[in-house]
Amino acid sequence: MTRRALLLGSATYGLQGVDNDIDQMEDVLTARGFDQAMITTCTGKDATYHGMTDALRQLCRDAQQGDTVVVYYSGHGALTDGLQYLVPVDVEESTADDFRGLLGAELTEVFRRLTEKTPNTTCVLDCCHAGALVRGPGRLRLKSRSLPGLPMAAAHERAARIGGTDLELVPHLVRLTASQQAESAYEAPVDGDGGRVRGLFTDALAALLRDPRTGGLPWTVLLRRVRDRVKQTSDQWPDAGGEAGRLPFSLDVPRQPELLPLERVHGRFRVPGGQVLGLGAGDVLSVVFPDDTPHEEAAEDRTLTVRGEVRGLDGADALVDLEPEPAGLRTAQLPPGAYAVPVRLHDRRRVHLDAALPRAYAAALRAQVASCPRLALADSADDAFATVLPGAGGGAVVHLWDRLPARTPLPATPEAVRDLTALLETLARGERLRALGDPDDGQRLEASVEVRAERQPGTGDGWEPLAPRGATLHPGDRYRLTVTHDGDQVLYAWIVAVGLSGRTELVTNDQPSGVRLRARGSGHDTTVCLGPVRLFWPDDVPKEGPRPETVHLLVGNRPVDFTPLVSRGARERARRQPDHPLRHLLDELWDGAREHRRDQEAQRDRELHYRVLSLHALMRPLDRA
Repeated sequence: MTRRALLLGSATYGLQGVDNDIDQMEDVLTARGFDQAMITTCTGKDATYHGMTDALRQLCRDAQQGDTVVVYYSGHGALTDGLQYLVPVDVEESTADDFRGLLGAELTEVFRRLTEKTPNTTCVLDCCHAGALVRGPGRLRLKSRSLPGLPMAAAHERAARIGGTDLELVPHLVRLTASQQAESAYEAPVDGDGGRVRGLFTDALAALLRDPRTGGLPWTVLLRRVRDRVKQTSDQWPDAGGEAGRLPFSLDVPRQPELLPLERVHGRFRVPGGQVLGLGAGDVLSVVFPDDTPHEEAAEDRTLTVRGEVRGLDGADALVDLEPEPAGLRTAQLPPGAYAVPVRLHDRRRVHLDAALPRAYAAALRAQVASCPRLALADSADDAFATVLPGAGGGAVVHLWDRLPARTPLPATPEAVRDLTALLETLARGERLRALGDPDDGQRLEASVEVRAERQPGTGDGWEPLAPRGATLHPGDRYRLTVTHDGDQVLYAWIVAVGLSGRTELVTNDQPSGVRLRARGSGHDTTVCLGPVRLFWPDDVPKEGPRPETVHLLVGNRPVDFTPLVSRGARERARRQPDHPLRHLLDELWDGAREHRRDQEAQRDRELHYRVLSLHALMRPLDRA
């Protein structure tokens, strides 16, 4: 098992920090156990289209099952004539028969080949694809590029041969991107380093990966800290998608408490989207402020934890009072990566423990459930959403309110209590989200949005309309949602699915902070197709049905990271389903019209308002015949 990395750096159109980015990533990877002999760089005059594609092909040939693979890119991205691509150093040598941009569709196919060999693959992109070149504020230099005048016929022909924009997203891949799909990335001189220019995203990511205090944190947590650091300097929004619940450069998914995002706006602490995440007045949180002192200067980890209480809602955001509020935080910036952990919530699902369970097992389970913020004990099965009963083979089985078994039997041993409690938490989250609907007027988004839902039978026949309620689905069917926005403001969309197993999944987790819906008059298409998504029957759920399958489309007025909605078990779906479409890389890199910086900041400062459009279907395990 070898650790391999390919570092691509294309310094074009005035970028000054690309080589520094490459050097920094090489140092970080070496410190993380990558052999320098297995780190390949393609920079300078070698970073041509053919130089970069040859390096990617060689990586695909060399990679073996069990390897750890990283592909990193620093440079410009571009959007021209509806196609998105990275910008090699020879892009201006493109001819009518030879386009020299590296298309997003080509990257998709590279990562598909890599993940077929090894799922432990990470893609890091420090670039952005802007519709037009916009000068950055102050010392910041934009890492996006618009290149009008290039001969695009060859690019369109190549994209069509690969599959155009209909390619499904690569499963298993961890995707770390410097900004949202419709915004920009920057480079700037770094204070305290002789004024060397670096990408803001790369510099923040490298600093955290070098810090020994972050050794046990998954990508999702690290990228939240990266985002907060970068936002102190610019308006870009780094994100982590795909299998980002893993530890860096690993397939391991650590057990983590439910981490809720935290912001401070106009002096008030708030959890953005807290209502969607299940928060309400009176809920108790543990608010954590990580130590952001550079690790070379920090004698120890001085993370601060404070009790917080939800005092109410501002739109759909939960307002949090700290008790007491640390004096040092009243005027200082919020420490990067601050978060909240639920301690006691008002919306708890009740669990009944059958009297026939082994006594020691029931006692241990009772103690675990009582300490869980989203669960409570019920006196009878009639008052419970789930009941734990003895299994026929000596284990324990969970039945939901519909009395269908939720899982095959689990061992009825005290050691298995933690796993069973995690399962009950997953089911509780799923039951809560399944009932999600439009909020009250104070939180509801008033916007013109149309949605067309369609399904494709597993037989591969054409697409047909999907009724919002009561449709019957089967394993192998696919669905997609086409969203059209006809308003004057930029909106964001998420698909949240609650499967027949009770697991919740953020289907749009390649863009967990929201898929951008462009405003009318932006000069770009205001229709976005989300999907297709293939349905399957999980191996650990008894094939008895029908069982409910729920899909929610959330549309909001600002970006919010809804990663906390994901069940821990949802990631297993991508591992078992090789063609699981989380959306493909080309869509991640798509860029539309970019609003003025102040407009973006005002949008992020406003409270979240949202609406929900839902599909409620039934999944049947039987063949149609």
